[in-house]
Amino acid sequence: MQESILPLLKSSLISDGISAEIVHPSAEFSFIHLRVILPNDHQDRQLQALIWIEAINQPENNQNVLTLYLSFPFPYQNETFLDTARYLMVINKTIPFPGFGLSEPDHTLYYRYTLVTTSGQLDVGLIKSILGLAAYYYDSFAPNLEAIASGRHSFEETLKAA
Repeated sequence: MQESILPLLKSSLISDGISAEIVHPSAEFSFIHLRVILPNDHQDRQLQALIWIEAINQPENNQNVLTLYLSFPFPYQNETFLDTARYLMVINKTIPFPGFGLSEPDHTLYYRYTLVTTSGQLDVGLIKSILGLAAYYYDSFAPNLEAIASGRHSFEETLKAA
């Protein structure tokens, strides 16, 4: 499945004017994936999403697990870990498709969406919608998230201003 849907998705995104490339396994990533360059954010930083599909073949059905991973172009500071984590929890509780997270070892912030299909079928339109949703969530929450992660505002200050 992943060999057939990723090229279709790439072609569809390119026809929409969005840069996308299939990346083959390397030292950095041990799996084939699609790298999508999204429009720059509010501070003119490049946004990049990775999409990959894993097949889970079981005798009773074919399942696919699609993962979309959007890494944010700003880190959080050690001192802001608790406030940043609290803000991510609030966001995840209030949106229909939660997926905001943070990585403690490398201080990265991200949005990750995972979709499991039991039919083994994935639709390009659905994947593009999920990508659009991730970009929308980033646009909506990144300014406040970055203010908290950088220490410019606290969690409490951000909630009071909302």
